[in-house]
Amino acid sequence: MVFEVYASSQENRGKYNLAVTNSAACLTNEFYTRKIKNKEVRRCVYVAGPYGAGKSFFIQSLFLAGAIPENTIVYEGSITAPAFGKKVGLAIENGIEPEIIILNPTLELSLTNIRRRVIETGRDVTKSEVVEKYADMYLNMEKLFEYLNCSFPELQDRSHPVSFQIYNKSSNVPEDMSVSYDLNDLQHGTRQEISAKYDSIVRQMRGNTLNVGERNF
Repeated sequence: MVFEVYASSQENRGKYNLAVTNSAACLTNEFYTRKIKNKEVRRCVYVAGPYGAGKSFFIQSLFLAGAIPENTIVYEGSITAPAFGKKVGLAIENGIEPEIIILNPTLELSLTNIRRRVIETGRDVTKSEVVEKYADMYLNMEKLFEYLNCSFPELQDRSHPVSFQIYNKSSNVPEDMSVSYDLNDLQHGTRQEISAKYDSIVRQMRGNTLNVGERNF
């Protein structure tokens, strides 16, 4: 997505989007499927969250801090049923301990990061995609736990089938993150409510943009 031809214009992004994103998704899935069967791998950390949550930066920070052992897989993505559940289930089937880290930024922070990324690389997402991810975060976690409990009865005696942590954040500064284990933190409202909030934040951003002479959101 950072290739010059792809990022140079909205027209090119639309033209090549499926080829770029689908190819990347297929390669990632195949690599994950092969790695998860490696007997030397003992843990799999899933870093999930909406667009602009800072997932890639968070993972890079973990590696630089030496917090990722060599016998660990780190998978970045969205909590999307049923695909995400099948990936977690594949780890369990291979005797690998799954751990889920959910980055849960405010919508304002997410949109700020998305705008910065558009300016820097041309990588953008639509309003409907942003709204869907936020509205479905809690629901998809519920679906994930339901899937795992049905597929792996031995996990049903736990309060949750797999371990997870929620990192609530209103800025990109790590010290501002709070750690939670309450799934209710992922409830951001209905799609209609999030859509209205999205519009309000974007209007404010555009006003600020006009004041400083930067590119519009």
